[in-house]
Amino acid sequence: MLQSKEIFDIYLNSIGYEFVEEKCTKDDVIKTLKESDENYMLGVNISKGNKHAIIFLEYKDNVFNFINNKYEESDEPDCFTWAAAELKERLDEETHLAHIEKISAKKLDLKEILSASIKNLNSLKEDINNFSKKEITQLELRESMNTLFRAAILDSIAMFELLGEDALLERTKSIQKEFISVIKEDKENLKLEEEMDISGLADVLDEWKRLMKKNFEEYEYRK
Repeated sequence: MLQSKEIFDIYLNSIGYEFVEEKCTKDDVIKTLKESDENYMLGVNISKGNKHAIIFLEYKDNVFNFINNKYEESDEPDCFTWAAAELKERLDEETHLAHIEKISAKKLDLKEILSASIKNLNSLKEDINNFSKKEITQLELRESMNTLFRAAILDSIAMFELLGEDALLERTKSIQKEFISVIKEDKENLKLEEEMDISGLADVLDEWKRLMKKNFEEYEYRK
């Protein structure tokens, strides 16, 4: 939801940078990472059905080292280290390598972006509510970390921190801890609404939407 060029450029363009993506074959990815000092972002298959964006750190001693963007208190590793053959197995046939480049700072028309974001939050809330009502497996729960819940309880924390929304920040951190605890319990089957405060998460998403509407109104007033 929040990991796309359009979203990154909203902030980056305003401070004179641009998010640049290049579609590469598996061999091109290996070659580029071996030869470059850039901290590329790329998507890899951490496990079957679990594709995740990570940050390239360095190629050293014949292995590739990556930083894992993860939930606080998650049992996921902080870093990943793979030799070329294993990394290649985890890549799709075509992979986007992304980095940032310097440009002249520019302003964006945020009206369409804010309007679309409000609609996306409504859809996200509905998807989370529906997912939480059905019985799921542990694998489905872990996969949902990066597909359904990343924007709601990981990306949102950074945003609330930047906005100085301390109360929302603490509520979201608390819900994130609940979610991680459910994963660590490792139940074979479960209904998420019976394991954590989904209604509290819905309230957080409503508050997020309220902030977006407020920003939208202020943006329209300034125009």
